[in-house]
Amino acid sequence: MELRKCSIYLFVIFGFMVVEETSALETTGGKLDEIERSLKKVLDKLANLESSLTTKVDELEHKLIAKIANLEEKFISNKASEAKVYGSCRKEPTKVSGKYVIQIGSNKNVSVVCEQTAFGGGWIVFQHRFNGQVDFYRNWTEYRNGFGDLDGEFWLGLEYLHKLTWARKHELMVEVKDYNGNYGYAQYDEFLIGSEEEKYRLKIGAYTGTAGDALLPHQENKFTTMDQQNDYREDGNCAILSHGAWWYSSCGTSSLNGPYGNTSDEWKTMSWFYFRFNRLPMAYTRMMLREVN
Repeated sequence: MELRKCSIYLFVIFGFMVVEETSALETTGGKLDEIERSLKKVLDKLANLESSLTTKVDELEHKLIAKIANLEEKFISNKASEAKVYGSCRKEPTKVSGKYVIQIGSNKNVSVVCEQTAFGGGWIVFQHRFNGQVDFYRNWTEYRNGFGDLDGEFWLGLEYLHKLTWARKHELMVEVKDYNGNYGYAQYDEFLIGSEEEKYRLKIGAYTGTAGDALLPHQENKFTTMDQQNDYREDGNCAILSHGAWWYSSCGTSSLNGPYGNTSDEWKTMSWFYFRFNRLPMAYTRMMLREVN
């Protein structure tokens, strides 16, 4: 009987202990839930803070890049304003070939390439082709204003040629090289380009050289482009037929602004007929003018 009472007593105590332990666990579980919720709030705040910081960093980065670009632009502008301006490549004193600023007209400063070694130096390069990276099938406005890159292939611009040649007497040099490496040059002791109203009419002087006088048949011709026909051909525009632009007659014996490439198409090519008495393409051309003392 006493043993039974002890068993009942122990069972009651054990029951109380289980209840207390369960209550404690429930309390702990509640605290864990609370901690978990608090931790989630902290993590959410950190995520928002990270997003905000990323946005701020991006904004600062963009502002910094813009500031650097602005400073670079000002630096280049200042350097350009500090660059010496010459009356011509002939008057540039270092006699080192490269890019220089010359004065064209009364108040126009233009960057040009000066050739200071070949043929005695002092030449302004106004056309240069050697790899076909620049498309020369352009309209009137582009040929008037110029296009390309002075570090690569380019056309300086008919308006610049007019202003230069009408202000002072100039001579002309044309260099050509075919795909077999054969080189020739054509030099003219006078080079004059008319105004835009005159359609940039061509006038050249006496010829000397090794490339043949393929420009003589174009004497006194006006310039023709894809969108302005000033040639004498009645059944089509020579610029369109040859995919170029030139002082065409109908269409003539030279076309150094035609398509670049080693092709058998004698119409659409860079040609200088009297070099090899054919219209086979040139791999290299350079046209230059120089002030005559």
